[in-house]
Amino acid sequence: MAKIVKYVESKNLRSYQEKILKFLHNLNYIKVIVHNTIEIFINFKLIFDHLIKINFNGQTFYI
Repeated sequence: MAKIVKYVESKNLRSYQEKILKFLHNLNYIKVIVHNTIEIFINFKLIFDHLIKINFNGQTFYI
């Protein structure tokens, strides 16, 4: 499983890593994984402890 190694506004985000990676993969933002590491710069904040708001590539998504 690839891992996100850089965050913007990072706190304790490891538990959301898989959900975010799956979301980005579904949008075809992840094309190449090198040595099982992806470096992604994203903004997101947790809303209501379940909904994640992601600002990525100039667009806003809720997952």
